[in-house]
Amino acid sequence: GTLYAGAHILWSDTQDGQFVICLTNIWGANASAFDSFMLHLVLTSPYHDPLWTLDIQLDLVPEVAILVLDDEYDIQLGGATNITVSVWDIDGSPIPDNLTTVTGEVCPLSASAYVLLDGQWQYFATATLHNGLVQLIWGHDNLTATLPAGVYSIEIRIGGGATGLILSTAQTSVVVGREPTHLSAPTQCQTVVYGITANDTIRSVLTTEDGPVEGRVVELWVILGDDETLLDTAMTDGQGVALFTVNSSVQTLPAGHYVMYTRYTGTPPHTPRTSKRSWLVVAQDAPQIQVATETSVEYITPLEVACNVTTSTGAPLAGAVVEVQVVNGSDWQTVATGVTDAQGSLCLVIDPTTLGLGNITLRIVVMESNNFMSASRDITINVQPSTLVGSELTLLVNGQPVPELYENYAVLVGDTLTLMARVTTSQGTPLADTTIVVSLGSTEVTARTDERGVFQATIVVPECQPTSQDLMARPLEQGLSGTVVSIPLVVVTGVHIEVLAPSVACAGVQTTIHIITQLQNQSVSATVSFEGQEYHSINGGHVYIPLTPQQGIHQYVVFVTVAGANITRLFSIQGVEVALSTELPTTVYPNETIVHHISASFDATNTTVSRIDVVVQLSVDGIMVYNDTGRLLRDGGYIAWPRWYAPLDNGTHTITTRLLFEGTTIYTLEEQIRVYSLYATISGPTSLLKGMTQEWIVQVWRDNETIGSVFHETVLVDGEIRLDDQTRNQYTVTHMFTREGIHNITVIIVAYDVEYETVLQIAVTSSATPPMSTIGVMGGASVLALVGAAAALRRRGSAVSAAGTTSSDATGTTPEGSDAAPATADGDSASDSEDFYGMALKRMASLEDEKR
Repeated sequence: GTLYAGAHILWSDTQDGQFVICLTNIWGANASAFDSFMLHLVLTSPYHDPLWTLDIQLDLVPEVAILVLDDEYDIQLGGATNITVSVWDIDGSPIPDNLTTVTGEVCPLSASAYVLLDGQWQYFATATLHNGLVQLIWGHDNLTATLPAGVYSIEIRIGGGATGLILSTAQTSVVVGREPTHLSAPTQCQTVVYGITANDTIRSVLTTEDGPVEGRVVELWVILGDDETLLDTAMTDGQGVALFTVNSSVQTLPAGHYVMYTRYTGTPPHTPRTSKRSWLVVAQDAPQIQVATETSVEYITPLEVACNVTTSTGAPLAGAVVEVQVVNGSDWQTVATGVTDAQGSLCLVIDPTTLGLGNITLRIVVMESNNFMSASRDITINVQPSTLVGSELTLLVNGQPVPELYENYAVLVGDTLTLMARVTTSQGTPLADTTIVVSLGSTEVTARTDERGVFQATIVVPECQPTSQDLMARPLEQGLSGTVVSIPLVVVTGVHIEVLAPSVACAGVQTTIHIITQLQNQSVSATVSFEGQEYHSINGGHVYIPLTPQQGIHQYVVFVTVAGANITRLFSIQGVEVALSTELPTTVYPNETIVHHISASFDATNTTVSRIDVVVQLSVDGIMVYNDTGRLLRDGGYIAWPRWYAPLDNGTHTITTRLLFEGTTIYTLEEQIRVYSLYATISGPTSLLKGMTQEWIVQVWRDNETIGSVFHETVLVDGEIRLDDQTRNQYTVTHMFTREGIHNITVIIVAYDVEYETVLQIAVTSSATPPMSTIGVMGGASVLALVGAAAALRRRGSAVSAAGTTSSDATGTTPEGSDAAPATADGDSASDSEDFYGMALKRMASLEDEKR
């Protein structure tokens, strides 16, 4: 059916845009229970286009009635009683007396009563609703005359059918045939404290029409959720009064509000009775706090606050949340929190740096819980600045640790000072993550301590006036006091001292420490004391100190006196044992290419050295032939492969290998090589008659040994090549000179791009008597003097080559223009017979050979 036809203009709240539609009198002539309706809304606005529409489905349901009546009624045999029922809707308002039925008729609303007999509900009364009440009569006429004594269940029904109400029921009981009793509700709004036994606190009175009932047991019940729990029982006194105790040991009720009632079981001749309900309030307990702590604490010393929390009766309160609060402006700020243990105790640790300095009020608060109210207690503590202490002091000057800080230790302007120290409280607790200010004169730097309380700061020495200054370290944060470090120093201005020492050197091998001193950027003489000896400047401000390092890391101290100031300088050397070896031949030829393999290793025991990058220098007789970098490893290996040329001069030469580290020689190795003397000799006459055939013996020598088949040898007679081949142990030149004059036999040897030339000059005459200068008497025998021509050495880009000559042992005609006669197979001249002079010359040569 249609609930309403037509349109209503509704008003919109411009603040929140909500529409409120109130539907009234929906139980109209056209309505029936559980009908469904459609609400169609059309929203119009000049600000929106198109129109908005909305459909809402509505279901019509009947009202629900709530029946309220007493739990029990008493009636004598043959008597009557009224059963009063209150009827409410779900909103707590009385149901109207009249309702419109589905037929549109207005009729009164009525309730019916039924009694349970033999398992069946039997109707016995009906009454109409008036002002929200229904009065139903249990009387002699309908029930009492026929029912025996006993307890009967009664059910009241209202609604259903066309009434527009859902059928609702309520039950009660009627006791027939006993003396009616009355039991007052327990003391209304009685308050007890959680966990505390309240003796004789709750009161209920049992009476009849004749007066108080004495000596009867009355029960006190409380409703806990869906359950009903017996709290206590009490015997009524002469006034019918039962006094109940709320015993926490029997039933501990959490703090809150509870419904309670009393019950009398109805000992004959009395009827049982249940009282009306009332409220029982269980209040939260007030915990007690005891606090123990120091009244004075240092700024960075943790403050321990010991708390003990109990109930109001002194029992330990476990699981209580306790906070420590401090004033922050107008609020209290929590600085620590904890939970009490089984004994109600806890210890809270507070960082005083969160509190500030001076007298601080702390509030210890036990937080409110379900059964305990909040409680607090204020205490006052005095937070004092913490005095810091420095220990484990280390001072480095230019990276070198100072082993002993004597009074007025002198440093130079520009020196780099590195200060390290451990910062603790006066009780020895390390102070981590704290800013430390390090100052010298007007220069300041800052550093942070690590988790061990150690800081490290580097500061460059400035010019200071006066020159006596303290190197100081102090904390920066408020609440911290004390001087952590104070080192008296003397700052020397205008003096510069530089110590040139290798950081790594060969153990057991002497090295030189070079100390340079300057005053106002000018060299100045100085005296250096080192290990009990004094050394003085050479060439102005240069001092050289010999030092033989030992294995391991060693620090050395030099005391420099310059310009009236005594200054300590320190340096460290890591001594390693170096083993250097080379693969070098002992004998070589002049200008021979030498591949020089150099290998090295070192023992770095008690050092931090894992490798050494060095400069490898190689010199021959003081002349450098190689200069390059190399790397020494602990396991050893090749560090250089220099290639160089052997000296041209024969004899012994010194080969020096040096290793330099940081510009300083740390290892020197000297070796010897010998360079061969390479030359040729030509044995034979140096003067003869024209037309004579003669032999000359050519031999190549290396020192005192003849050699062959090694190098290239060229033999020429007056420029004509006779031999152009590898060197031979011995080669014979047979030749006849046909012209007078000076003739040459030339031997050229090429070895490693160096030419060795030997020339023998021969005088050829036509006289029968050879020149006296060429004949000597040796031991009574006439001999031919041998000319030992000096070999001329010169470098060549390539080996000497022969150019179109006949071989010295070839047969055939002599080239045109040559003085040489054709040679025979045995090397003699082609003349028919030898003359006297030729025989004499041969004899002389033979004698000379024998003499040799």
